[in-house]
Amino acid sequence: MLDSRQLGARARYTYVGCLAGLHRWMETAGVREEDPTDAVVRPKLPRRLPRPAPTADLVLALERAPARMRAWLCLAAYAGLRCKEIAGLRVEDVRVDRDPPVLHLRDTKGDHDRVVPLGDEVWAALEHHGLPVTGYVFPALDRAGRPTKNVLRPNYVSAEVSKYLHGIGIAATAHQLRHWFGTTLYQRTRDLKLVAELMGHAKIETTSLYVALIPTDEAVEAVRTLRAE
Repeated sequence: MLDSRQLGARARYTYVGCLAGLHRWMETAGVREEDPTDAVVRPKLPRRLPRPAPTADLVLALERAPARMRAWLCLAAYAGLRCKEIAGLRVEDVRVDRDPPVLHLRDTKGDHDRVVPLGDEVWAALEHHGLPVTGYVFPALDRAGRPTKNVLRPNYVSAEVSKYLHGIGIAATAHQLRHWFGTTLYQRTRDLKLVAELMGHAKIETTSLYVALIPTDEAVEAVRTLRAE
């Protein structure tokens, strides 16, 4: 069936993964005894490098953003939060009572708690937005713009950030702001383990992709002086 469709490698990989998940469930439920997707060859996907948003674009976006959007941008770019983590952030997780202040992230990818230092710019943006007494920092709003008790959906945060950025002429996404965080943090610290911990990467191999964006001084000097003698 898949061979009859003109699918790219990534789309084919996704289709096979979904089918494999279905058949694993069928095996567990006793519906069938074998998984036919075991014989399907999955294409090898190229490892894509991070695509950090340009710093100039980030500065422009922050300058023009209204309070709620500015807080989202700061959390993504200056704290490395995913849209899921922004949507699920609760005021109880903004630990200004700690020294130094931190964000204690609980609603994360993989459900692994993570602690990220609370930077001055992030705290200023959260204060300007306003913090509730309890509950979600960014609750879903009703049609009149009033806060509800419902949690925002991560895809809503992602779509709204993209809509805002594209609306001011910036071709970037919320995830590219997170890429900016990882890239800039590694450039300043050269500590891959630290970056992995702060970004919540389960595998340091994921974080290692950021290294490719920032060659060492030795590499720059070696390549700059290359010439045929």
